Amino acid sequence: MKNDERKENRVLIVDRSPIVRKRLENILAEHGCEVAGTAQTAEDAMEIYRKLRPDIVALDISVTSDCVSFIRRFQKLYPDAKIVMTSILGRKEMISDGIRAGAMDFILKPFVPERVVDVMKGISDRPA
Repeated sequence: MKNDERKENRVLIVDRSPIVRKRLENILAEHGCEVAGTAQTAEDAMEIYRKLRPDIVALDISVTSDCVSFIRRFQKLYPDAKIVMTSILGRKEMISDGIRAGAMDFILKPFVPERVVDVMKGISDRPA
């Protein structure tokens, strides 16, 4: 199989909680996605993304005090990055602002495996 024909989506999980990171990692692994790496902070996410270039970044909006600015900065540095926001709070304004800044979708916590898989598959099929 050629690299551009990979079935798996390589995902970078960015969340402060080790329990949440592990839960998302398990969901992704059960559904054919590879976890390329994990990060606890926004700055760690930048460094790990630079090194590993995963297909998708699952970014908890609480890892930085200004998620929207972080998404803009991330997209400026890595225009091909596909970011999906995650949060325990479904704050509509934050979600809308994050999408306008460059995020591609949003997943509400606690994670529902079917929703996670649908979002990841949908994002992997779209251009950055």
